[in-house]
Parts: sequence; C-alpha cells; structure tokens
Amino acid sequence: MHDAEERGLKVNPAYKSKKFIAVRMNTEAIYLNEDELNELLMLDLSENKRLEKVRDLFIIGCWTGLRFSDLSVLQMNNFKGDFLEVEMEKTGDKVSIPIHHTVKGIMQRYETENHLPRALSNQKMNLYLYQC
Repeated sequence: MHDAEERGLKVNPAYKSKKFIAVRMNTEAIYLNEDELNELLMLDLSENKRLEKVRDLFIIGCWTGLRFSDLSVLQMNNFKGDFLEVEMEKTGDKVSIPIHHTVKGIMQRYETENHLPRALSNQKMNLYLYQC
C-alpha cells in the first residue's frame, strides 16, 4: 500500500489505522502442471462436444495466461503468425503473447469453423471442467 501511495495511486488511508490488521494465511498453491494439462488434453471427449470445447478453451487459457474475460472474447483474427494479439479488457493494454504449440494444435481443430469455441459463463465453464 505504501508503494502504491508513493507512485501516486489512490489508496484508502484506512490501512494506516492501528485497527487495520493484515491477515496472513498459509495456503497451498493449486495449479495443473504440464503433464496434467496434457492428460486433460488427451481425454477423449468426442462423445460430448460441449465438454470438448470447454476443455479446449480452458487449455488455451492455461497456455496464454488470459483472464476469463479476455479468453471469452478471443477470436481467430487475434492470432497473427506465431503471436496472439489481445487488448486486455481489464487494463486496456495491448499484449502480444507467443502461441504455444499446444494452442496451435487446438486452433487447427477449429480452422474449418473459422472460430474458436464460444465461451460460456465462467460458472458454467467451471462446472463443465469439473465433469472432465
């Protein structure tokens, strides 16, 4: 908070109060490693296209680091050569992300449709991913 204030950002001065307590908790970092992502990618979901599309979009999100809000509006025209060019919804910044070979493989599956899978709501995607 001090750093943000020094950089001229607007901060709530309540953090300086003696009543303010910064709560610290030990947590386990929960993430999927590369092997687990590949295992998810290799699941045969051809019997359930909805789950297959959600899985593919999730994998794209993992390899690009995009927030759901940016992932949900991603289109084929965002892919330019070996890079993904996106204007971030939250910050308005334009970013250029190298395209991982796994993402290229997923994109090839959707070339004939000329669009990526349509994102559902974040809650629905999480529900469907749980079913994978």
